[in-house]
Amino acid sequence: MKKITYLFLLVFLGLIEVNAQEVSEVPFTYKDALLICNSTRTPRDAIVNRNYYDFEYRLLLLAGVEDFENESEELIKEKVSTFFNKYHKYLQCPDSTRIYPMGNYLKQLARNDTERAFMLLLDDYGINPNVIDDDGCTALDYVNKQINSPSFYVDSVIENFKKYKKILEEHGAKYASELGGKC
Repeated sequence: MKKITYLFLLVFLGLIEVNAQEVSEVPFTYKDALLICNSTRTPRDAIVNRNYYDFEYRLLLLAGVEDFENESEELIKEKVSTFFNKYHKYLQCPDSTRIYPMGNYLKQLARNDTERAFMLLLDDYGINPNVIDDDGCTALDYVNKQINSPSFYVDSVIENFKKYKKILEEHGAKYASELGGKC
């Protein structure tokens, strides 16, 4: 029943178009994804373990990391990267607000200027910067769009977006149009 409710909610909200078999293979709930989304928008320490951001801790658990202190960095990176690449279309913020865009966690972290967390996802966990979200855009498309909208931001915010654009490019990020998408 839980899987059917989850499918109905996602399809009803227009967030995804998938078949029931595909959704039944997702090892987490819509609520889990929303909790991670919200905690990337307002990064805070995990209550359970203050050595991790809340969104990071939740993502590690979903990715199957069981022993945070004793698993090798390589194994943890492999687990998170594989998990994210497999389920990225479910691991994004499904809505936008006046401040935050819809889409993947890199967009959220760039918007709230949390460079440490941004770099953590790219370097420590191998998150793919070339994910095309439901809005048709990559994280690079998003930051570039913000840079080219100077009337919305003060100069210091534009400079922050330029910093994230440079980081993304250094990590091989591409525009959706370079990946066969359309933003």
